[in-house]
Amino acid sequence: MSELMNRILENESTEFVVDNDMKAEWVLKKIREAKNDCQRFTDEYQRQMDFYKAQIETLNQQTKDEVERLESMLAPYFREREQAGFTKASKTQVKYDLPSGKLLMKKQEPDYSRDDKKVIEWLEKTDQGKFVKVEKKLDWAGLKRQVIVNGQNVVTKDGEIVPGVTVTERGEKFVVEVDLK
Repeated sequence: MSELMNRILENESTEFVVDNDMKAEWVLKKIREAKNDCQRFTDEYQRQMDFYKAQIETLNQQTKDEVERLESMLAPYFREREQAGFTKASKTQVKYDLPSGKLLMKKQEPDYSRDDKKVIEWLEKTDQGKFVKVEKKLDWAGLKRQVIVNGQNVVTKDGEIVPGVTVTERGEKFVVEVDLK
């Protein structure tokens, strides 16, 4: 029936009008075909996108692993250059320059594990509310400039331990920067 309707439509010179059940059924089948075709293509395109996303993730992981392996080969060389006195040191890093990039040993900030609620309570009790934001969120950056790290504790200039903050020192971090030209 569908083939017959297609031939009828091709021969009609006027606009197609649904005026009986047979034509209505034909239109419904055409709608179903269009939706099925759309879903089939959508499913296939989604399958292809999933495939390529997996390929990208695999490639990114392989690249990350390879870069880490190669960087680990540079770390002993960097230490050798540092011991030989060929590096430049600043307050935050030690650097060795090469024509294609830099080898860096960066000092990292300590990792602060804190309970903002306890610190806020302490700030309010000690009349240091300027480090508490209006929504009662700790102004950690401001407070951090006013305190000192003493072992695993954060201490005020007066020697009072700030409750709710634990300091964990972190070692240096080796970084390789490559000029991409």
